Amino acid sequence: MEFKEHQMKQVAADVLAFAGVHVTTLQLYNHIRNWRTKWSVIMKMKSDRILNWSEDGCCFYGSAEGMADEYIHRYPKHH
Repeated sequence: MEFKEHQMKQVAADVLAFAGVHVTTLQLYNHIRNWRTKWSVIMKMKSDRILNWSEDGCCFYGSAEGMADEYIHRYPKHH
């Protein structure tokens, strides 16, 4: 999904109006790209059932003791 330049400018204007913070469209694009990467990791872990997901705590946990720590040690970028 691509955002058009006028949409990014509108979001930047909305951020300025809401939070009083000036952001550029490049900053917004990088922020969205960063979160898309994180979201894809989360969705992969949920779909592959690598770790169990808690809807109450909105977090992953290991079914066995230390399973989450082992996974994070194996895939440090997913921490």
